[in-house]
Amino acid sequence: MKKFIAILISVLLLCGMTTAMAVDEKVTVAIQPVDYQTGKAVSKTYVENELFNLRVDIDVPRFADLTNMQLVIEVDGVEIEEPSLQLVTGRYYIRGVVTAQPANICIKVKDVALENADTAEEMYEAMKEDRTVTACYSFTAGVQQAQQTISIPKTGDASVLGVALILGAGAWVIDCGKRFKR
Repeated sequence: MKKFIAILISVLLLCGMTTAMAVDEKVTVAIQPVDYQTGKAVSKTYVENELFNLRVDIDVPRFADLTNMQLVIEVDGVEIEEPSLQLVTGRYYIRGVVTAQPANICIKVKDVALENADTAEEMYEAMKEDRTVTACYSFTAGVQQAQQTISIPKTGDASVLGVALILGAGAWVIDCGKRFKR
């Protein structure tokens, strides 16, 4: 019986640890207009043929899975210099000129797992959850944060912890009952 209780306790601890380590970590993208020369945050509307400077903050959690993810910049009514954005945590700057109104720029961390799926299992996993994150800036109305967040699949579920606790309590009750019968 002692071996049985030791096994149940180890399973309980294992379930508890996997649940504690399974945190929903999300990639975030934020866009802030800044002054072209000083780099300080500004809030203004832009007119045609005006220079702009955007600060893009990308935060990638330490254990986030970035396989089948790509960074996409969509522009409408603006010309931008070659941006040096990367899919790693950091602060980046996008410079350019507004060419027509309405003008906006969207930065997407796009999930391309469905397009890259080779097997039925990969396709099924890709269809479960779209991990695409989008941040847009409109040069006429200010920042519009249309963010959709990435949810990393959990390695353990909280329901497993409850089952393990019930099993452990049941084993303890059975063990206590056997001790009193002796």
